[in-house]
Amino acid sequence: MPSQPVPQPLSDDDDTLIVYPAIDSLLWDLDAVMPAVNFSQYHAVFVGHGVFYVDSIEDLSQDFLVNKVGLPQGVIKWFKKHAAHLVRHAEKAKATEVIDLVAIVDKAEKENAQ
Repeated sequence: MPSQPVPQPLSDDDDTLIVYPAIDSLLWDLDAVMPAVNFSQYHAVFVGHGVFYVDSIEDLSQDFLVNKVGLPQGVIKWFKKHAAHLVRHAEKAKATEVIDLVAIVDKAEKENAQ
């Protein structure tokens, strides 16, 4: 079962925190569609290399994933593609949350001005 996600900064110059899924969420998802690979077996290797959340996957080279983690070369495209999907989903959710908050503040300011 995936562990609880922890908020991560969107970028160095932005203090908005985004809750990215933990690496085990990615591995669990992929196990459901490609059980023969047994992605969850790589969890300890990722954690041992300091990869705790899916937003870290983008920076990992194919060489690292094959030679350090041990992923089969044939699944790396799908691994990185699903990691990117999870990252986009987390960022989109945060953007929607920020937009909703701005709308609430704007509405409150208009009501207070009356």
